[in-house]
Amino acid sequence: MRPLTNTFPLLQKLAAAWLQRRRAARMRAELRGLDSRELLDLGVGRGELEYLLRQD
Repeated sequence: MRPLTNTFPLLQKLAAAWLQRRRAARMRAELRGLDSRELLDLGVGRGELEYLLRQD
């Protein structure tokens, strides 16, 4: 059985990963909601969205 002291950092990492995925999903949804002109104003083409969103 693992000691509880080793479990807390694991839970912190899991929570941080979950939060990061939620942020990325919100950002992805918001960017997909923009029209092509708004994306071009940001300097991003529609085809570049997924590539850019996967970058850390």
